[in-house]
Amino acid sequence: MTSTLTEKELASINELKKAIQDIVKEKKRNIDQEQLEQLTDKDYLRFLHARNFQLKDSLPMMLEALEWRKQNKVDSVSISEAKEEFLKGKVFFHKRDKEGRLVSIIKVSMHRPKESDPEQTKRLCIWFMEQGRKMSGDVDKCTLIFDMSNFGLSNMDYGFVKFLIKVFADYYPDTLGACLIFNSPFLFWGCWKIISPWIDPATRNKTKFVNKNEMLAVIDLSLIHI
Repeated sequence: MTSTLTEKELASINELKKAIQDIVKEKKRNIDQEQLEQLTDKDYLRFLHARNFQLKDSLPMMLEALEWRKQNKVDSVSISEAKEEFLKGKVFFHKRDKEGRLVSIIKVSMHRPKESDPEQTKRLCIWFMEQGRKMSGDVDKCTLIFDMSNFGLSNMDYGFVKFLIKVFADYYPDTLGACLIFNSPFLFWGCWKIISPWIDPATRNKTKFVNKNEMLAVIDLSLIHI
């Protein structure tokens, strides 16, 4: 997504803005005016892109996302709410890929569901999503790298995977540029057969299983230690 918007995009953004503002003014949904004041044109554009610029589809999607943000206090999320999970170092930002997209790395072997607080894990995810929005710049898509080195079944967390898929699909649409699953062991293929049907086709097309050589097309490996 570039910083220059076309006339069609601007017209669609204004139409979506007006529809949401009218609903908020009439207090038909659990959304505050303050939330709307924090939105940018790019935020509206993501939801329009996700629904092929169809207002009838983009409007309910964005309303649901705004209500979710209020209910989950997303605008005030703090790393202190997930400090224990954050200090485990299982997820972090690391430079940008060759297309300028912010890179987020998830060390899957460091996530142990039985030893983790599920609510903290979700808050950590939301905090990273919000930080990514602030850090994105002109290239506002991200690249996720799931480092599967030393993965075992004790690291598999289907509940959180479902949450992550929904967050990207419904609440932060059109933000994922690429999803790389690195160094995946054969053991993970059984898990993938369960997970893959949960992912929409467009996102599956952005998802690739890669080795180090294949990652060279996306990221400068000198910037990353995996």
